[in-house]
Amino acid sequence: MSEREIQNNIMLAIGGRSDVRLWRQNAGKFFHVPNPCPRCRTQGRWIAGAPKGAADISGVFRGKCLQIEVKASTNQSHEQAAWERMIRTQGGIYVLARSVEDVQGALLRESERTPTPREPKCSTDSSKLSPPMTEDGG
Repeated sequence: MSEREIQNNIMLAIGGRSDVRLWRQNAGKFFHVPNPCPRCRTQGRWIAGAPKGAADISGVFRGKCLQIEVKASTNQSHEQAAWERMIRTQGGIYVLARSVEDVQGALLRESERTPTPREPKCSTDSSKLSPPMTEDGG
C-alpha cells in the first residue's frame, strides 16, 4: 500500500471520530501558477508550506497537538526525527504510522493517560439566575 493510500485510510478512519480533528499538511515549497499556460509560468509564485520535516497529517486530539507521519516502507528523515522530538518535547502526540491501526493504538494509549475533557458545568439553579426584565426596564 502506498503512503497516499495509508494517509487516506487514516483520514477516513480517524478523522470521523468526535474527539479528533485532522487535516493534511504539505511541507516544503511549491510553484503555483494561477492560470497554467507556457506564457504564464513566469507569473506564478513560490508558496511555502509547513517547515521541512513536518508530519504528513496534523490535528488535535482532546486538546493536544497531534502529528502523524505516514511511512509505507521508508524511514524518517533527520528533519522528520527532529520534528518528532520538538512535538514530543512540547507535550504533543507524534505517531509514526504505517497503518490505521498504528494511529488507533497511539490514541488509545494516549486516552488511557489523559482523561476525556469534560464540558463546563453550568448552574441550572433558577435561584441564581437574574430575574427577567420587565417592559419598564425593572
